[in-house]
Amino acid sequence: MLSGPVGRTIRLLSAEGPSPHYRSEAWLIPGLTVNMVHASQMGMTGSGSINGRDDLYLNIPLDSFSYCVTQAGREVVAAKGSAATSLSGEAYTVTSGAFAAQPREGRALTLVLDRALLRDLVRNEDSMVAGHVVPSTPALPLLISYVTALSQIDDALPSQMARTVARHSAELVALALGPSAHAREAAREESLGAARLAHARRYIAENLADPQLSEEKLSRLLGVSVSSIRKDFERSGQSLGRYVREQRIKKAAALLSDPRSLAMKIIDIAFLSGFSDISTFNRAFARQFGCSPREFRAERIGKSAPS
Repeated sequence: MLSGPVGRTIRLLSAEGPSPHYRSEAWLIPGLTVNMVHASQMGMTGSGSINGRDDLYLNIPLDSFSYCVTQAGREVVAAKGSAATSLSGEAYTVTSGAFAAQPREGRALTLVLDRALLRDLVRNEDSMVAGHVVPSTPALPLLISYVTALSQIDDALPSQMARTVARHSAELVALALGPSAHAREAAREESLGAARLAHARRYIAENLADPQLSEEKLSRLLGVSVSSIRKDFERSGQSLGRYVREQRIKKAAALLSDPRSLAMKIIDIAFLSGFSDISTFNRAFARQFGCSPREFRAERIGKSAPS
């Protein structure tokens, strides 16, 4: 038997492969659980709520794995780029490995959201029973980036912040499922802005080495205006340009502190961190740390490193 959220029993039906497994890393606040699932091909069944809980389950495959969800006589298959839903009040079955060509194990995000947070936000609540979020849904990648960023927070959130985060998540889920007019209005600025910011930061982290990283490129990625991107970052307390510079300096500092990077020249570290010339890198680094990259490296891992 596998453990699930309180009031929910999940049983393993079957598993395939030489080392079948199911591992879930959970991040919880009141009303919201974010599970990062690593699983082999298998089937699971949920018994339904046993203590009156009323939750929405949103299953989001993250790679070539897929999920088939069956509930109340309905069936839906979700592959990467889409999602499938079920409700805690009724029994359901989830099977992974719906596509023969997929690998023996995969990753997925499973969100468990108190349906009270979705009240008046979803246009058609019946759509949550074995529901399908299609790949073209713009809100889905924003939701993924937002909750992925949440799951990396180690410290407990203050209660007011936790309520805000749960509300933002609910509004983004509603946008993905099919929002009511009220949800569309509620999410227009605050929730969408927070999600766009998380998505932008995730993209920046993955593309720091790109010297052409710009507001224009991010606006095309997110499908919003450059001014919207600027406002999202300004609300966080810093401009996009300053944020990118700080992240590049942090990446360079991490490489300069890592003994495994000893063979790398400082100019190569500068380029790998997204700086297009060594002079700009040296000035930015000195402003941040009060010393040159060479001095910084020597202090941390010795004086034998290449310049």
